[in-house]
Amino acid sequence: MRYFIALIAVLAIAVFGLPYLIQDQTIRWLKSQGVVDPRFEDIEFEWWTGAVILKGLYAQAEHKPLLHVEQLTIELNYAALFDKRILIDQIKLSGVHIGLQQTATAFYVGPIDINQFKAQQPAVDQADTAASDWQFGIKQVLISDLLFSVDIKPFKQQLQITQASIEDVYQWQPTTPTNFDLKGLLNHSALKISASGTPFAAHKKSQLRLNIKDLAIESVTSGVLPQLSGVLNIELALGLDIDNTSISVSHNGRVELASLAWQEAPQNIKLENLLWQGTGDLHLAKGQLASASLSGKLGLKQLEIVQKKQKILQLATLKWQGPLQVTFASGELHQLSVSENLSLTGLLFNRAASKVSVKQLLAKTGSEPLSISLDKGIAQRISASTALSIKGLSYAQKGVKLSAQNLTVNGRFDVSDLHKTPSLTAKPRLKVTALRLHLAKSMLIKSGSLQLTTQLNKINLAKPMASNINLNLTSFSVDNVANGLSLVSLNKLILKKANYTANEFNFSQLDISKLKVAALKKATPVFSANVLQINKMQLIGQQQLTIKKISVSGTNSHLQIAESGRLVLLEKLQAALSGPQKTKKATPVKKVFSYAIGEIAASGSNKIQIEDKSVNPWFKSQLDISQLRVTALNSRSANTVPLRLKAKINDSAILDFSASITPFAATKDGRWSLHLRSLSMPVISPYAGKFSGYFLESGKISLQSNGTISANIIKGENKVEIQQLSVRSAGSAATSKTNSSLNMPLDVAISVLEDSEGNIKLSIPVTGSMDDPNFGYSSIVEIIAKKGLKQAAFGILSKALQPYGALITIAKTAIEAKQNGAFINLAPIIFSPGKAVVSRKMRGYLSKIAAMMKARKKLKLKICATGVLQDKLVLSPEILLANEALENPASQKVIEKSINNVIQQLATSRNKIVETELKRLQVSSDRLFVCFAKTNFKNTKLKSEVKLGL
Repeated sequence: MRYFIALIAVLAIAVFGLPYLIQDQTIRWLKSQGVVDPRFEDIEFEWWTGAVILKGLYAQAEHKPLLHVEQLTIELNYAALFDKRILIDQIKLSGVHIGLQQTATAFYVGPIDINQFKAQQPAVDQADTAASDWQFGIKQVLISDLLFSVDIKPFKQQLQITQASIEDVYQWQPTTPTNFDLKGLLNHSALKISASGTPFAAHKKSQLRLNIKDLAIESVTSGVLPQLSGVLNIELALGLDIDNTSISVSHNGRVELASLAWQEAPQNIKLENLLWQGTGDLHLAKGQLASASLSGKLGLKQLEIVQKKQKILQLATLKWQGPLQVTFASGELHQLSVSENLSLTGLLFNRAASKVSVKQLLAKTGSEPLSISLDKGIAQRISASTALSIKGLSYAQKGVKLSAQNLTVNGRFDVSDLHKTPSLTAKPRLKVTALRLHLAKSMLIKSGSLQLTTQLNKINLAKPMASNINLNLTSFSVDNVANGLSLVSLNKLILKKANYTANEFNFSQLDISKLKVAALKKATPVFSANVLQINKMQLIGQQQLTIKKISVSGTNSHLQIAESGRLVLLEKLQAALSGPQKTKKATPVKKVFSYAIGEIAASGSNKIQIEDKSVNPWFKSQLDISQLRVTALNSRSANTVPLRLKAKINDSAILDFSASITPFAATKDGRWSLHLRSLSMPVISPYAGKFSGYFLESGKISLQSNGTISANIIKGENKVEIQQLSVRSAGSAATSKTNSSLNMPLDVAISVLEDSEGNIKLSIPVTGSMDDPNFGYSSIVEIIAKKGLKQAAFGILSKALQPYGALITIAKTAIEAKQNGAFINLAPIIFSPGKAVVSRKMRGYLSKIAAMMKARKKLKLKICATGVLQDKLVLSPEILLANEALENPASQKVIEKSINNVIQQLATSRNKIVETELKRLQVSSDRLFVCFAKTNFKNTKLKSEVKLGL
């Protein structure tokens, strides 16, 4: 009995003395670890309940982390031991402060260097690795007032747990959910974690809720990323599902980054806010990614990136709304499907030589999201149905500036066979307003609005083509700002049903309104049209053009010639359109360009205005075409081309022209008819003065021209009627040239040609061969203006003076005219030698002359008599006999002088008689010019006559 009592005493001493022993040894050991003044208030064993209670453990060493445990309670369930289960009913931990610290040679948990416990692990007996029959479980873990500090370079963190719990961890109940809850602070930011899962089940499922409020990112990342700062907020629910080789991860909630900044020279990044709110799933099968998805909203505010003090990116807001779906095959991306519900505002990108800014961008998914299909990581197909809207677009790089108030693109597109020969199928619709495009600092393209639709059907991207193109432009212009020249402008352009390939371009119809071509600032353009229409155009191979019909209405063409004789505006237009000069290459063989136009028609008022400052005075004239029609114009055909033109010249003269000709045949055939009525001639006076030497003071001209072309031979007749023509000599070299070519002054020719009412009527035939290089426009003008006038003048005089006009001659040169005293020499008045009496025949002739003078009131007649040898032979004998009868006869010299005076008196009498007779016939004396009578005895061929000249 005493042994039993002794055993009981020993056990009692051991049971009640063990806590004190552990407490004492713990303090001794802590001192050996360098802990100054370690404390261990108490340790209790409640043997009957299985509880161990540790109180007031405190250990701290200089420059080492603190280890402080206010109380730790562990309650063991004895009854479970009979079932080979180690079940802890409760672990309760409170008032804990523990830190981790790492130095070059030590790793401290509190003040304890745990590196001292490292030892070589003994070999494990194979028998020891057998599965144990014992199982482990914890019913409840309660933690309160715990502070955990980490100082492991470069990280320095702090976790403060206000309250935490773990419940129901049982190996023998794998399907019973284990719950975990935590409330506290992470680096002084509120932290809340709530989780539930089945960690021991074959099919593991877990749910985690994580809440972090106002966490300073730099408190976590400062050790590795000191440049980064910001504030993190998380409200997130996470899910984990593990079933054999299948793993699924999901989330639901929001993640927010605020005041994010990255500051490191030479780049600074600022972001006011980044927010993700939504759900997501990630699936793995057999250790490889199988699929992933997102559905929610992503938002961004005030992003700014500055590099080397230059702002390279700025974004006011960005918003994206899911869903997004990704599938994988054999661990590689296979299919991506993403919603295009994207919006951004205040975008500015400035990098290198390019700059982009956007006030607002909206991208929305239509009936089909953006989808990308891949095979073995290589993209195979991209498709989407999208609507893109951009406001306030601006783009600039070297030599190019683009801006638009609004730009929208919508429609479906599909790009397939990306790995081989990519093809595109799409039906896009583009709309742009207030478009401005600057090119090379001088060219400016503007459009009030642009609308474009087209259809692309499996086209090869290497060989672009498009079908059913429809284009609508308003307020469109192309300007050369360097020289203030507007190349082209229009109010509206509509292109319908166009098709384009590398070899062909065609369209159904093109309508243009208020078209203007080549204008300097607010000056009159070279060409303008109220309406221009082109129907059914086809261009093949850049060399074969076919047009069904071209219609214009309300056109205005303005040609201005400068004082230098140059077409300044057209030269500027040519310079603006010509590109930079390039090195000359070998001239390729030119392909023949051919065209076929079914009809060209002009209606309404179509004005052609010409202003020429190279002549003095300036020339200004206008042709107003009311009707123009040309049909069957085909450069590949020898067929006849009909043409009809009706126009008004300078608001008064009427022009009516029709023709039918074979312009593209090797041998030309055709006919023409032209009728010009009442064209005022002073309008062309500047050119007449410059080229003919005569200014046209007044007059109107009418012309009727008809003719044919047969086998390149022109035969035609021009009937000309000129009313009240008055000219004035310019006294220039051109005047002399005209006089020489006409063999008379123009005013003389006019005075001959005019009738009593001041009208000139001519019928001038024109003939010649088109094969003759010397026969052309200038030849026809010469025939009409020179040969025609001369022949007509001669014919009129001959007819008027019949039967006395056979001897009419025209001086061949100005010298001859000066010598004879007239350009046109009429048949003279014949007198009997030595007589001054007009015969009956000559009286009849003078009557014809008087009638002609009355009919042509501008004619002026020169009357010139000369005493000749025949007169001397008749009168000399009488004078000599009379001298011999005198008492004192005169000398031979005196007699000779007397004879000359008598014959000169005879010639004077003849002049007077002719003048008197014409006056009697009612010819005004101011139209008669009598020459001083002369004598000429040397020329034995001269006759007794009075010469008449015009």
